[in-house]
Amino acid sequence: MNFLFDTSIDVSRRQFYVLAMGSCIGNLAGFIGNALIFGWSGTTIFCGICMLLMVAGSFHWNKKRIRYASYLMTAVLSLVEFPALYYIYQTGTIVYMVLAMVAIAIFIPTGNAIRFAGVVIVADVAAVILAYMRPLESEKLSKEVVLQSTLCSLLIVLLCVFLISILLQMQRQRQEEEVKKLNEQLKDAADKDALTGIYNRRYLNQYLGDLILDEKEEFDAVLIDLDFFKHVNDTYGHGFGDIILVEFARLLTKHVKNKGIAVRFGGEEFMLVLK
Repeated sequence: MNFLFDTSIDVSRRQFYVLAMGSCIGNLAGFIGNALIFGWSGTTIFCGICMLLMVAGSFHWNKKRIRYASYLMTAVLSLVEFPALYYIYQTGTIVYMVLAMVAIAIFIPTGNAIRFAGVVIVADVAAVILAYMRPLESEKLSKEVVLQSTLCSLLIVLLCVFLISILLQMQRQRQEEEVKKLNEQLKDAADKDALTGIYNRRYLNQYLGDLILDEKEEFDAVLIDLDFFKHVNDTYGHGFGDIILVEFARLLTKHVKNKGIAVRFGGEEFMLVLK
């Protein structure tokens, strides 16, 4: 399930995974429901074909094909399967049309979603009018069958809406956590010296500003300079000089812990701010 929430994966790809999962689960539930209520009728076979189309569409992995697959899957659901089911059964299958609009709003880019939704609304209204004016001549359904069909349709829609909503919510939460973590890392990188890992002058200015503003807070500042450091670099190389700076910064941090902060002031200069 990590592929649904891994923020290193493109957002459109992760949303497609949600669409594919919701479509496949919803169609499988509809196919089983039709088979149990109406048997192996032509409509059940039609639902089975739509389910297979959803499964086939789910295996388009590259970015360009994912976009086309999203349009295809949404079109099959909203323009073919759902209007057809309403025309055949009417009753509670109208809730599928609402589910289609939810899918369009979530999984189709905004500009295209508006145009797509307009076409779907026309198709849905046409299916409702056609079912009213020229109802399909079939065996009259009993009240029990109508109730079962309505409950089945309602449960499938509720399941799909909940599944899609909870998966998208989990994706959003994971994204927020990653953004928060990244912001903390960026702030930490901005406040720390790249070589030694202790605070830099940028953070020192902020830290001293806060202490000065708090007039009740007393502190001592100690400026430290490593003598003859240029001679060390010239004699043993800058790599060795960096090792000395890192080790010296580690010792300062160790001994100043819980008493203040250690700062690399610049070059071989360090500062301690003790409270």
